[in-house]
Amino acid sequence: MYVYTYIYIMATKTISIKEEAYYILKSLQLPNESFSDTVMRLAKQFSNLEGSLGKGTMSDEEYEIEIESMIKSRELMFEGRE
Repeated sequence: MYVYTYIYIMATKTISIKEEAYYILKSLQLPNESFSDTVMRLAKQFSNLEGSLGKGTMSDEEYEIEIESMIKSRELMFEGRE
């Protein structure tokens, strides 16, 4: 008789972020979404955004202004959610 047991343990990492960053992430967190899920969702959106904006055609300053504008718009959209 053979018994095979498979246990998958998800690795975790602890990171430190500024309090302001915590509250921004918290405001962007969807209902029933873990912080890990929030970070992964936002990272994927940013990655897709980076490709669609065509960073290569913008100066670093223009790119940074565009990203900050999008972040502020998103913050306003989720303002008051906690």
